[in-house]
Amino acid sequence: MWYNHNMDFKSIGNYIKKHNIINKGDHIVLGLSGGPDSVCLFFVLNSLAKELDLKIYPVHINHKFRPGAAEKDAEFSKSLSAKLGWECRAYEVDCNALAKTEGLSPEEAGRKARYEAFREVYNQVIAEHKGDEVKLAVAQNKDDQVETVLFRIIRGTGLEGIGAMREDSKGIGEMEIIRPLLTYTKKEILDFLHDNEIEYCTDKTNEAEIYTRNKIRLSLIPDLEREYNPNLKDTIFRMSKTAAEDADFISELARELYDKAYGLAEEAVDNNAGSDSDPGERRIILLDRRTIGDAHPAIGKRAIGIALKEMGISRDIAYSHLEEAYGAAKRYGPSILIEFPMGYRMEAAYNLLRFFRLNHCKKEQQPDVKIVIYHNKEAEDFIENKAKGKNYIILSEDKLNGEYPNGYKINLRTREPGDVLTITGGKHKKLKDILVDEKVPKSLRESLPVVAIGKRILWIPALKRVTKDFIYESHKDDSFVIVEFVV
Repeated sequence: MWYNHNMDFKSIGNYIKKHNIINKGDHIVLGLSGGPDSVCLFFVLNSLAKELDLKIYPVHINHKFRPGAAEKDAEFSKSLSAKLGWECRAYEVDCNALAKTEGLSPEEAGRKARYEAFREVYNQVIAEHKGDEVKLAVAQNKDDQVETVLFRIIRGTGLEGIGAMREDSKGIGEMEIIRPLLTYTKKEILDFLHDNEIEYCTDKTNEAEIYTRNKIRLSLIPDLEREYNPNLKDTIFRMSKTAAEDADFISELARELYDKAYGLAEEAVDNNAGSDSDPGERRIILLDRRTIGDAHPAIGKRAIGIALKEMGISRDIAYSHLEEAYGAAKRYGPSILIEFPMGYRMEAAYNLLRFFRLNHCKKEQQPDVKIVIYHNKEAEDFIENKAKGKNYIILSEDKLNGEYPNGYKINLRTREPGDVLTITGGKHKKLKDILVDEKVPKSLRESLPVVAIGKRILWIPALKRVTKDFIYESHKDDSFVIVEFVV
């Protein structure tokens, strides 16, 4: 739907319901600036509230950019909310100070402040209405979409950037963001407000060519329409829609590739042993190097991007980063280290790609894992009732007591000089040599958990290597001890 002639409450409401942008019983957090777009959206949502049993939570942010005028916008937003029967949650953020503190442009600081406020209210609503659908409604329109696409093309972008904003998407902090006015032009919105005698605030800075977006809106787009294509907005809008569909399809393929590479790496080395309890920021991610390197660049680079997002990095990743990382995946040979922003790294070594963050990989840090030891009745109960799906080994307690008559202590630690593991034939093999043979990357060796008594390695859980000493032989009716590895 590229045009929305005769825009009125009924036509907008029908469009929203037809495309399931909003459903019955939804809780809607509304970004309300007081400007024409957000006021239009507020009135539209309010007109649907009774029919769809909606709950609306207007949120206004005073960015402190326009002293005097900004305060009037805030008062207008609170007054309008009360008039329509809803409570406005108002925030004040000194975005000029925020921009200086965090090294952002004023526009970036304003966006950061807005979405932090939106997220706070969004999370409050979720906590108060568990199980109900909560959505963030923002009032971007077709003109905004066109400006965004041109802005990104000028700065450099790919399919995802050209796809720009969606009517319904997961966004910052995984909030569900809806844009019910995205197919409507600014002129249609202004005509709607005029026809319905609805007041709104005007931001005079929108008419000044002081920001790049303003220059695109006020100069570039009119010039392109006049000189090259009078239907420019519809043309770019269609292009963004097509690009978004293509990007979604390629992203699905990239996710499948990522899952495959992750699974193959997990078979080689226990991929869960280095993960945080928080899935949003993993300690270590391992991917199969050949699977990524042999994939088409469009898929392989996106799979690397997925790994970085899983690690917790969601911005400042440039095309050059993905290009370099994908190139490292294709070059089989010596270890290659790729640096990303904020201390994130990717090491390509042997058949693995290892993603990690520097402050998560210091040698002095203990692994985020533990062992639980069971003796006697506890060991028997574990085998009978708890062993299924667990990672554990069984050792002969009689042999341990025979070797260590004065007692012993089983520890979980990282490797130390002189560590050895008893292999077939009673021979001792240095842990260092085992890690080389198993093609464990150098940077991973220092943090790899081992179970040991002194310098004697009993078990390397990630490699599924167990000492040949102290093997429990059930036919001899030995007593036994269970060592469980818990992530």
